[in-house]
Amino acid sequence: MAKLEKYLTNNGRLSKGSPQAGVLVPLFRRDNKSFLLLTQRSSDLRKHSGQISFPGGKLENIDDSIIDTALRETYEEIGIPPQQVSIIGKFNDFSTPYYRCVTPVLAVIEPQDEYQIQEAEIDHVIEVPLEDLLDPTIHHTEQWEFEGNYYTIHFYSWAGNGAQYEIWGATAGVIAQLLQILQP
Repeated sequence: MAKLEKYLTNNGRLSKGSPQAGVLVPLFRRDNKSFLLLTQRSSDLRKHSGQISFPGGKLENIDDSIIDTALRETYEEIGIPPQQVSIIGKFNDFSTPYYRCVTPVLAVIEPQDEYQIQEAEIDHVIEVPLEDLLDPTIHHTEQWEFEGNYYTIHFYSWAGNGAQYEIWGATAGVIAQLLQILQP
């Protein structure tokens, strides 16, 4: 995690303005392996149903900062209390069709034995070993056009826990940036 802290301290962060939403990018260690925590959103949701994402959501009036948003949403969605989260820093902002400015907040969490999932929003939690995501055979990019602009979209096709997961879009873009920093 020292490599991430150094990167976040020494590099200018891309800010797209006032954050409208925040996501927590939770990392943890278990059995001498590093993991990234993701969620699979409920298939009943209107937006991003069934997609793989980081815990997070919309900035609310009760939040003092975008970090508070990411912490609050993580607690609401999967039950990890803020006192079990150590913030590393903020990554580059990104845009989605729903939010002009989403801020990823990198953090280290304590490993969990189980999660208190808010079933209206989250189907389940996915713990992905970082070393699996470094396998180049599970990653590819595509060029997509949206409103006259072209974007590089990342995709990770990961098999784990007896299931196949398609991680793409903004979540995969954050993962690609994270892995680029962490690779030796």
